[in-house]
Amino acid sequence: MTYKGFVARVEFIADDSAFIGRIAGINDIIGFHVESVADLTSAFHEAVDDDIETCVPKRQKFIGPHDHQAATTAHDGARRADRAGGRSS
Repeated sequence: MTYKGFVARVEFIADDSAFIGRIAGINDIIGFHVESVADLTSAFHEAVDDDIETCVPKRQKFIGPHDHQAATTAHDGARRADRAGGRSS
C-alpha cells in the first residue's frame, strides 16, 4: 500500500484477528492496527497524515528540507527489496 510517497508493511495476526501495519522506510516507528481489511486503507492514511503533520517537521529540523522525490525513490527501493525477498507490501 502506498500513500503520499509512503509505503505500508502489513501483517495479519491470526491469534488477535487483527492487521498490524507500520510505515516502512522511515527511522520512526509509526504503526496502526485494525480488525478488518476494509479499515486498512483509512488507518494507513491517518497514520501517514499524522506523521506528516507531527513528525516530518521535526525530522526536517535535523536533516534539512524533505526531498519528496528522494523519499519516494527510497520507498520504492524498499518495496522492491521486500518483493525480491518474498514479502509483499
